Amino acid sequence: MSHGLEAYRTRVSESKRKSILSAARSVFLLNGFQDAAMAGIARKADVSTATLYKHFKSKERLFDAVANAEETRGGQVAVNAFIGRMAVFSIKSIAYNSKATHKAVGVLDGFVSSMEKASKDAA
Repeated sequence: MSHGLEAYRTRVSESKRKSILSAARSVFLLNGFQDAAMAGIARKADVSTATLYKHFKSKERLFDAVANAEETRGGQVAVNAFIGRMAVFSIKSIAYNSKATHKAVGVLDGFVSSMEKASKDAA
């Protein structure tokens, strides 16, 4: 295989990987981990599910890669903000009908918002 073709394939593969990570981040934040579907992530990334699974063998590995990308982008604060936002979503989807849960979500949401702001300021 020529070096030009190999370089092209590497660029395309890296471009697809970045698209998958971006789509996964959006889908995880929108739907939560449990309800995020690999097929939906592939659709949003405009790749086939086979391509998605070629890059990431499982949803757990994809989630880890998204968290690592967040750390690369904005350090530990960005990871904490991402994980915190996921926690807010999970709490809301499980039991959001009591006053105590509503208050806890509000406090956690405020904390996560401050982490997200700190992450943006650091980047």
